[in-house]
Amino acid sequence: MILYFTDNPLIQKEIPGSILLYQLYNWRVMYDKENSDIDIDIFKTKKTIKKKTVEKQLKNHKEIVGVVAESNYKLQYELIQLKKPLNLYLWHNYKNRKLFLYGETQIQNCFFKYLQRSLFSRILYDKISAFNMQRIEQFLIYIAIHKYKISKHEDIEYLYETDRLINTISHERSEFWYIVDKLMYHSRRLDITDAFTGKFEILNKQSSIQKIYEKHKDKKKTKLTNVFLYILRELEGIVPYVDILKTIRYMENNELIELSSAGVFLKIEEQFYDNVFELLNKERWELLYASKDYMFDMFPPMNFIEELTFKCPECGSTKLCSSPVSFWCSTQSCSFKINRVISPVGIQKNIGEKDLLRMLKFGDTIIKNSYGGYNRFFLNKNKKGFYFISPKIYNNDINPDKD
Repeated sequence: MILYFTDNPLIQKEIPGSILLYQLYNWRVMYDKENSDIDIDIFKTKKTIKKKTVEKQLKNHKEIVGVVAESNYKLQYELIQLKKPLNLYLWHNYKNRKLFLYGETQIQNCFFKYLQRSLFSRILYDKISAFNMQRIEQFLIYIAIHKYKISKHEDIEYLYETDRLINTISHERSEFWYIVDKLMYHSRRLDITDAFTGKFEILNKQSSIQKIYEKHKDKKKTKLTNVFLYILRELEGIVPYVDILKTIRYMENNELIELSSAGVFLKIEEQFYDNVFELLNKERWELLYASKDYMFDMFPPMNFIEELTFKCPECGSTKLCSSPVSFWCSTQSCSFKINRVISPVGIQKNIGEKDLLRMLKFGDTIIKNSYGGYNRFFLNKNKKGFYFISPKIYNNDINPDKD
């Protein structure tokens, strides 16, 4: 029996019984801060399957078919590692049953670099939490934007074919999240090949993205394009093209940054430390990736001006108390108390202390759910003075052509 996986919801509808997943597993990088040493292997990973219902199906099926985005190196790696007979197709080649002749070593290298960045994110978690962020990719983009704002804005050449397509869309609507959504929408519909690889081919000559491309392809770069190209130049070789695009969109959607024709804005513009731009040093990253490990003396110390600490919003106390179901202020007469149990994707989980501290400082934060995705939560206070946590409700309509 054959088990089908895809990361495209439109293709999933065409294959009865197929499973829709962007990633098969949640990956956790194990890091022993106290016992680690540069001369020993500290790089260990643990994986748990995202959907328990899939685990049984994997055991009952001998063959796997994957219909995946060319840029989705994570799912490609996971399907290859299943060690079952595998036929892999790209979205636009599945109807013709043209197999994807993937390079296993290249996919493994891309995935291992992702795990190394995950380890870096874990090591720096306390630091980047002070910026309301969870992953190093977000912080690198933040640094690149900060560098852009204080540097001379020279003209930057296109690095990838998709850059030109991005520029044409920016002439229609100068909002970066919209541009990424449009690329995603038309890639899924097979109007274009997967543009998140950095290259693209227009497949549907009647699509709106084809008309936009023809209309604006010879026009000059917009201000938004130049900002993006600056970020891309700083991160190229450190973070894959697909992750740069989607991380910028993630940060915009969660109001950490704003890229538009009006300019580029950072929600947090202080708290910097010396040598921060060394995190964009490509030679250091090349050494890190080549090491298959993490070298502690490779990057400068992360000494932030301010880190996350608790300060009660009611009485100013600096001591926080907790139980499995709630947080409260240590001052007996203080009214601050909050339920720490939330239900992202319908599954209960407890928020951590760092989650609460970010909400107290910024008003909201992103929390990872049980499926490996992320949900945004806000800290609110009702008329009676009680604090509560509420989720952001997202619009499921991903059609960027719809006004």
